[in-house]
Amino acid sequence: MTGCMVGSEAEDAGFLVGPSRCDASRIAREERLINAWRILISCRGYSDIYFIIGLDVDLFRESLSCYQNGAYMASILMCGVFLESLIYDLVSAIKGKVECDRKGRILSIKRDLDIYNLQFGLVIEETKRIGLMDKELENEINNIRNQRNFAAHYAQRLRKELSKTLEYSKGLKPATTIKSWVSSEEAFKVLEQTAKIANQLIKKAYSILERLCIIS
Repeated sequence: MTGCMVGSEAEDAGFLVGPSRCDASRIAREERLINAWRILISCRGYSDIYFIIGLDVDLFRESLSCYQNGAYMASILMCGVFLESLIYDLVSAIKGKVECDRKGRILSIKRDLDIYNLQFGLVIEETKRIGLMDKELENEINNIRNQRNFAAHYAQRLRKELSKTLEYSKGLKPATTIKSWVSSEEAFKVLEQTAKIANQLIKKAYSILERLCIIS
């Protein structure tokens, strides 16, 4: 659910996460999103290979939309989905056949569809073989994926922690201290780092594709 709820509607409806209010907090989030978006699209080659990564970029837009509306866990989840999808598409393009015009501009790419049958760990190994990723970038991606996994398995971990206390019931706080809901600041850091990682991946992929061009 997206959009704004006016005044105290969200609170009155009992939402922990839901339609966001049209207030200064939402406006501030929107301004931060502009910066994250600019990081993504500022890399060399973005517009030239958009036809390869367009669907992946839509996933990042989804993450931005989640953050804008205060759905911070959903935003982090979509960051992880976006990076994995982007990596699969870039590797399949690089492992495929690239055709360019006489000025070196990429015209078309025939993807290597076998890449999509590989587990993600094997695709990561392939990125290192083709020069798309180094160990430092891999560590940064793993950090985003760990954040994504926390959000994805939040309920499971929450119940596990709650099971350690006999005092948990309606109206009572659990005796165990656990990590609470993801904050706005945590979610934005993941968004910003995701944009920086994608920027590097797209820029490197474009350079590799240029070298692989077959003049048509």
